[in-house]
Amino acid sequence: MPITLNGSGTVTGISAGGLPDGCVQLADLATTGTASSSTFLRGDGAFAEAGGGQKTLLSTTTVSSAVSSVDITSNIDSTYARYEIIVDNFSCATHAASLRARFTQGGSADSSSDYLWVYHYEQSDNADTARNRDPSGAGYFQVLDECRETVAEPGHFRLTLYSPSDTNAYCYADWIATYSRDGGNCNFLRGAVQFKQTPAVDGITFFMSSGNIDSGVFKLYGIT
Repeated sequence: MPITLNGSGTVTGISAGGLPDGCVQLADLATTGTASSSTFLRGDGAFAEAGGGQKTLLSTTTVSSAVSSVDITSNIDSTYARYEIIVDNFSCATHAASLRARFTQGGSADSSSDYLWVYHYEQSDNADTARNRDPSGAGYFQVLDECRETVAEPGHFRLTLYSPSDTNAYCYADWIATYSRDGGNCNFLRGAVQFKQTPAVDGITFFMSSGNIDSGVFKLYGIT
């Protein structure tokens, strides 16, 4: 079919795939919006930002030698309604110690009895499927149960914090984890906590029931 330049400014006679790669520049496209590193071209020809659920890395805390706690006490405010903490390669010093956490308010960890928490885990040998909970509050919430101290068997988990700056409602968090429990089996755990106070939560501190945190990478993200 011959290629025809029409008086209306259109071209006919070009079959699909008939143009060489790269011959149409971005400026030649009929688009709306602004092209940038934070936008993408939609099917309707408009440049737009990506939708919800995007993560913004706010801080990274790397533990390479023993510490008594990991404190994330900045960047948690009203900027985001939801925050996510991703922890990789976590290990502890003491066999069968549990990882615990407290929320901070005004930069200080709260050790009151206002934490109501529950978690359920399943174990790879099918010998231990259990639920643990504290409906009365013990001054913390427990994130991982009876961790194995071997560096070659680290733990990984993701904790989501909901509306920490909302002073009209309690603060909630939930988490999902995989790690090696004290007997060396693979554990899968899901948990949640309700913090029965309305002042804004501005941080979180992680610590062991006994001994130190030996290693881990703790990353804080804001979620849009």
